[in-house]
Amino acid sequence: KIQWARAARTDKGVHALGNCVSLRLLAKVGDSPDAVNTINAHMPDDIRVFECVKVTKSFNAKNQAWGRRYEYLMPTYAFR
Repeated sequence: KIQWARAARTDKGVHALGNCVSLRLLAKVGDSPDAVNTINAHMPDDIRVFECVKVTKSFNAKNQAWGRRYEYLMPTYAFR
């Protein structure tokens, strides 16, 4: 069983890079020096974990994220 929370959400057609996710795992994956590779081995190719950090039980990605940055790209023809 996995309980998780994310720092942000994306709308349909929007992509996220660098989203912070907090998980409560029953397994001791976070204690392994190879935790990132272990997790990525079970993820789809278009989802990657870059870092795994053990935090306190009360940590929640949505409520305790350091910040959020959004970039919106629009084609130039949208302004004509």
